[in-house]
Amino acid sequence: MPTTLNPSTREKHTEATDPAIELLKDQLEAANRKLAQYDEMLAKASVVCEAAAEGDLEARVTGINVDGHLGNMLHSINHLLDLTDAFVRESGAALTFASEEKFFRRVLLRG
Repeated sequence: MPTTLNPSTREKHTEATDPAIELLKDQLEAANRKLAQYDEMLAKASVVCEAAAEGDLEARVTGINVDGHLGNMLHSINHLLDLTDAFVRESGAALTFASEEKFFRRVLLRG
């Protein structure tokens, strides 16, 4: 059998929970802002990864404004692209010299 509150009890119940409801609303708004921020950052990462997969090794995630695991991941994507881009440039230069029978330039394994 459902419990019903008479008007005076309902009023007291609402007054008693107003601060709790406001706190929950504030927490929900904060969570929604963080979710939107994460969604924006993941969208940027997706664009950069797609560009890199198509051969654009100069694309980078910019405007990183998050910390924690997501921030670390975004900075790591940029670092990976830095190293990959440097390796591709170095190996390309070494191969160009080798094709000219100039063998003094070695491929650097780290950028």
